Amino acid sequence: MSHYDAIFKHLMNDSRSVFVPMLTKMRRLRSLPTHAGWYTGRAVDYFAKVGEKQFVHIEVQTRVDRTMKWRMANYFSLLHHRLHQWSADDFDVHQYLIYIGSEESPMKSDHPKFGDPYSFKVLNLHKMKMSAKLANSPFFGDRIIALLLSEQPDQNWKSVLDVICNMHNEAEKMEGLFYLLQISQLRDKSDMIQQALSDMGLYEALAETPLTARATAFAIIGDHIQMIEEYLAEKGQPILSADEREMLLNLPLENVREVFKAITWRREPRSAIAAESFAFHSQAHNDQDDDDFKP
Repeated sequence: MSHYDAIFKHLMNDSRSVFVPMLTKMRRLRSLPTHAGWYTGRAVDYFAKVGEKQFVHIEVQTRVDRTMKWRMANYFSLLHHRLHQWSADDFDVHQYLIYIGSEESPMKSDHPKFGDPYSFKVLNLHKMKMSAKLANSPFFGDRIIALLLSEQPDQNWKSVLDVICNMHNEAEKMEGLFYLLQISQLRDKSDMIQQALSDMGLYEALAETPLTARATAFAIIGDHIQMIEEYLAEKGQPILSADEREMLLNLPLENVREVFKAITWRREPRSAIAAESFAFHSQAHNDQDDDDFKP
C-alpha cells in the first residue's frame, strides 16, 4: 500500500462519504474496527457490518499486485475467524478490491486454487463511469474520489479545487487541498493543480501550516518506508515485501518512526516491523469487544 492508498482509505472511511454505499449498493453499513483479529498484527482497509451476518471488506491498491488473490483469500479467512471463529457457514463477507492506478490491471477476481464459490470483485476506478452522486456530494473527499473515475477533463479537477478553496473550515480546507494535490499524481494532473495553488499563494502554505499535520503524516510515513528500503538495499537485503509495507502504512506515524529507528539505528532485524504491528493491533483488538460485532 502506498500513501495514495492510505489517503484513499482515509477518505473512504470518513463517515460523510457516500462512496462505499454507492459502490456496494448497500445503505446500512456500520463501520467496524479494521484489525484482522486473531492477534495477527494485520489490518484491512475497510470493514463494515451490513446485516446480522452480512459484512463488507474492501482493499485498495495503487500498484498492480499479482499476489492480491492470496492476500484477499487470507483476509477472508482471518475475518471469518474474527467474526465466528470458523464455527459457522452462514456468514457472508463481501470482498472488493479497488484499483486506483491508471495502468491496465491483470489482477483477477477469484483464486484459481480455491475455485467456486470463493471470489471477490475487482473494480478499476479509471474504467468506471462518472457518478453524479460522488461528483455532487457535500463531502469534498467524495469529489476527489470521483476524479479518479473514467477520464476527467482538467475543468473537473479545477472545479473540485474551487469547491475545496471555498470551504469555511480552514483546517479541513488545507487538508482537502493536500489530498487533492497528492491524488492528482495518479492521473498526471499534479502540475496543473500545483500551478493553480501557486497562483493562489497556497502551495507554500500547504508545506508550512500545522493545519495539515494529519494529512502530511501519510507522506512522511511514505518517506520513512523509502528510507528503510534504501537501508535494506545497502545491506544487501531484499526490499520490503507487500505485507511489510502494508503493516507500516497501517501504523501511526510515531510507530513507524520507532520501527525506522529500530532497523536503521539499533540494527534490529526487519522482524521489528511485524513485532510493532502485532503490538499495536493487539492493543486495538483488546480495546474492542468483538462480541459487539457478532449476531
